[in-house]
Amino acid sequence: MLINKIKVKEVMFEVDEIPVVFENQYLKEALVLMTKFSFGIVCVVDKDYLLKGVMTDGDIRRMVLNDQKPLPSLFLDDTIDHSNTEFQCVREDDLIANALNIIDNKKIWDLPVINKQGILRGLLHLHPIVKRLL
Repeated sequence: MLINKIKVKEVMFEVDEIPVVFENQYLKEALVLMTKFSFGIVCVVDKDYLLKGVMTDGDIRRMVLNDQKPLPSLFLDDTIDHSNTEFQCVREDDLIANALNIIDNKKIWDLPVINKQGILRGLLHLHPIVKRLL
């Protein structure tokens, strides 16, 4: 079966094709990149590109609704302060079948892709997977 032969690295977006910010970049910069790349997620890394967290558009909606700070002051917060540091991810050599199980169980569209050292390598998005399988 094709799904058990395709590896994540064959259909993932590369790091330069996705929104990535450093831990101490302003939240506003993360929002700008999410908009620029048209993804509902931004990956948060340290200076060595070790994946430290992710933030989704849903996380941002919940933050705006639950945080009592004025909206302009939120934009000046460090992105990592509002990121999810307990996130799902896959490795670049994992099979698409494993990634689809996570996507289905967690009801998400995007999965960060890391190497064995935890360095961000890219992003797996549901649409390219479906396109490849069709």
